[in-house]
Amino acid sequence: MFDVDTSGGLAQNREAMWQKLDEKLAAGALGNPADPATLVRYWSLMEQQQFPGAKTIKKMLSSAAEEVKSDALP
Repeated sequence: MFDVDTSGGLAQNREAMWQKLDEKLAAGALGNPADPATLVRYWSLMEQQQFPGAKTIKKMLSSAAEEVKSDALP
């Protein structure tokens, strides 16, 4: 038999999870950090981890990315 400690780890520590996601973004694990689609993915993950304001930031980035796409169309 074994025991599991549910009091610790990243799942219980939002700040540590946010920091790990920052590291993954910087390392390129989510794609090119300069790509708007990568930033939308990143902020989607931050929203899932209940980062304050993440939903608003994701919406702004999504809107900006859509504007860039529509401006690029002939």
